[in-house]
Amino acid sequence: MRLRRSLCTLLAVGIAASVMAATASSAVGAGKTPTVKIVLLAETTGESSAAVPYYDNGAKMAAEELGGKVEYSRIPAPVAPAGAQTAFEQARDQSPDAIIGFPASSQGIAVSESIKSAGIPFFTLSSGEQLVKNGPNGANNLFLIRPVDTLSFTAQAQYAIDTLKKKKIGLVCVDNATGVNGCNAAKKVIQGKQGVQIVAERSNSTTATDLTEQATAMKDATAILDFNFPNPLGVISNQLVDNDINVPHVDGASAGIIAAGGVVQGKAATNLKGTDDCVPTADKSSKVKKWVSDYQSKYGDPPIYSAAQSYDMVKLIAAAAKKAGSTSPAKLNKAIASISYDGICADYKTDNLNVLQHTANIVKFNAQGKESIAKPLRFQPGELPGVVPETTVPTTVAPAPSSSP
Repeated sequence: MRLRRSLCTLLAVGIAASVMAATASSAVGAGKTPTVKIVLLAETTGESSAAVPYYDNGAKMAAEELGGKVEYSRIPAPVAPAGAQTAFEQARDQSPDAIIGFPASSQGIAVSESIKSAGIPFFTLSSGEQLVKNGPNGANNLFLIRPVDTLSFTAQAQYAIDTLKKKKIGLVCVDNATGVNGCNAAKKVIQGKQGVQIVAERSNSTTATDLTEQATAMKDATAILDFNFPNPLGVISNQLVDNDINVPHVDGASAGIIAAGGVVQGKAATNLKGTDDCVPTADKSSKVKKWVSDYQSKYGDPPIYSAAQSYDMVKLIAAAAKKAGSTSPAKLNKAIASISYDGICADYKTDNLNVLQHTANIVKFNAQGKESIAKPLRFQPGELPGVVPETTVPTTVAPAPSSSP
């Protein structure tokens, strides 16, 4: 009897200790910073043919600066839906307090139900209109770091038509969410412009390595609006020049990725325009200039927008946890929804669509691929063009690099 009581006493003490430990790990009081466990879902250099290091570099840099306030890890996330789902399940098995990830909209769309059911704050590196809070693949715990893609795509089309005064437009659409959303946005702009016409429209896969047909189809275009992944964008950029088609070639964030990687040079670079959420190397503020210098000293190459954003998100999550005094999903989601954070890439503030950033830039490149700002963009919080089709975009795509926009 005495032994049984002793065992019961030990069991009760053990349970109480476990509860106290769990409570201590998730709530430490407002104004104090609990340790936040963050997982990044993105590939880095060497994990696919075109994976880039920026996401991991930026997040790691922030985590190291925060020291014991952040526990950081990374899981590669292939673009194929099955691979993205597996990566998400691996992340959830680590019991993180927040997840940053999925550079491609097709990944987030494919895994959106799992993200919603998990309830863990999730910061998507892509910005598909489908993923906004009230969208078909949105959730209260799903936050878009970047401006909604269709806002940026609309701005690309307006830049080519209104600023560059081009009327004969060629369209190139990668065959996943980026291409569907981009070409729909461009067509909506073109339909409202008198005298502007689409002279050619082509598509390509995310892994295309020969785009000669698509390039030569653009021979009558005075501007090309391209909504592509980095690898095929690099291919068609060079093949346009090879076929003496030297017109403004306007893409999104993939343009900055291939320029930074040295994929385009000379006319292929100067013809190219892009849309980047920020250009850290062109920022004149002392804070950003110091960060760029520290980043380059640490990693050997200058940063692009994605390095700044992943850095900012780690810092923002830690700030939200401090505000909440907790890492419980409900309290952390609430703090994220109400926080304002002045980062390297932008001033972040969640709107009613769960979008955090509301600025971007049309960018251009010199012959060596150096990036500069052609036109700043500002979007109204809560703004939505509404060009996503009613049916869900295809999510069954071939594996491709996670360095996509």
